[in-house]
Amino acid sequence: MKKTILFPLLILYSFQLSAQDFQVKQITEGDYNARNPAMARGPFIDPSGIFFEMHTDSGSNIAFAKYMHWPDAFEDPILITSDNSLNINPAAVPEFIFFQTNKNGNWDIAYRKYVINNWGEIEYLVNSQEDEINPVPLLFSEPSLAFNQSILFQKGDTIFVALHENNSFITEAVFINSAEYSYTEYSGIIFSAWNSSMPETGYHFVAVQNGDNIKKLVSRHRTINGQWDSLNIIIDSCDCSNPTFQIDEYWPISLIFEDTVDGNRRLFQVMNWTSDKSVFPVEINYSGNTYNYESDIPYVVTKDGNSYQSYRYPHSYFVDENNYKRIRLSFDNFWPIWGTSDTLVSVKFPLSKLSVSNLGTSFGTETIYTVWEDSVDGKIQLFSRNVFILYSSVEDETNPGNFILYQNYPNPFNPLTAIEYKILTGSDVRFEVINILGEKVYKENFGYQSAGNYHIDFDGTKLPSGIYVYLIFAGENRLSKKMMLLK
Repeated sequence: MKKTILFPLLILYSFQLSAQDFQVKQITEGDYNARNPAMARGPFIDPSGIFFEMHTDSGSNIAFAKYMHWPDAFEDPILITSDNSLNINPAAVPEFIFFQTNKNGNWDIAYRKYVINNWGEIEYLVNSQEDEINPVPLLFSEPSLAFNQSILFQKGDTIFVALHENNSFITEAVFINSAEYSYTEYSGIIFSAWNSSMPETGYHFVAVQNGDNIKKLVSRHRTINGQWDSLNIIIDSCDCSNPTFQIDEYWPISLIFEDTVDGNRRLFQVMNWTSDKSVFPVEINYSGNTYNYESDIPYVVTKDGNSYQSYRYPHSYFVDENNYKRIRLSFDNFWPIWGTSDTLVSVKFPLSKLSVSNLGTSFGTETIYTVWEDSVDGKIQLFSRNVFILYSSVEDETNPGNFILYQNYPNPFNPLTAIEYKILTGSDVRFEVINILGEKVYKENFGYQSAGNYHIDFDGTKLPSGIYVYLIFAGENRLSKKMMLLK
């Protein structure tokens, strides 16, 4: 499957939204509290739906509401567990649901596997005498990695990763507490780097390091073949919290975290957490607290049958402003011309959590859902809002494989950035830069170039800050990528 970014045809065709968009739906309704929604992230997930905690007077069980593409609704919940113990913290990955249970007298991480419309028996990941808690699924950065089924969890004073290999789980220590430091709030990703300016291919893990009343944001890297790098300090002093790997607006993957600025929680991102480590604010125009950012991957399937990663990544986050808690679902913060009206929805439940997932494709659309908790009639129930992405009329961007365009570096840049490309077959070449309105702001014809590697030093001195798309045309073919000028 070839992967190419589409521009500017997506502006014209693929992101027209249906009249049903942005309707709030109540998903659960019953004599229980529905807490902690969890959906597997990424395309082509089976089973597709929402896992959550169903709390009653007798305990808490894990439930699952399966999504039906037609008629765009969720089935009545079924129980994944059914006992009087506490079953909490669902963590969904393709074909598995992990959860935390005290059925055996202490906390264990258990799971069930989904095979051909059936759930397997409950099995235990470790089941030791120590408590195992807080399962966290690893994100994957590419469709080819979509069946990564690994999770992180904490056991005693150590954060472990459980890697699913050869139909079994192998556990390895990632962060180990010491007399000097402890580790909390962790996340992970299996990452496919397609450019030398990005973090290395392999597993990346991030956590908050606590010690001497100082918080640090740190990470570790594990190669696919099992070699571990030493601890990497991303930020050596901060009020960091909730670090997660997210699909980003203008960079394939970002490390998103929260920090305190002027007394408010704000969102920040790091694009290359292993080397450059530059920190940028997530540009959200609210004065209060912004937190719990989560995004997922929309994919566009062209009428020629190819799958492409889209430019625009649906994401949600909470906003606390003027004593009101709200949730926002948005395609982007940077390109409002492509967006719809503001999608803020009031939330009465102050401890609400959210989950975002691409629940699949049908009838020429992809369906992206955000699910959150809110109070109604004295109970906590799950609510949702969806986005439909039409893709059936998208044309292929021509890419017969006769040249390669790399991501610019640095990105963001001010005012200079380097762009490299490789031509495999000699042809006439030209270079263009387009702004968010689709206006051409720069053009240069290079004439005939023979096969080889080429380098462009692009100067954005005369351009305003913003996101731009740069394109290389080689003969009748073109490739394009996004870059950000930040002055």
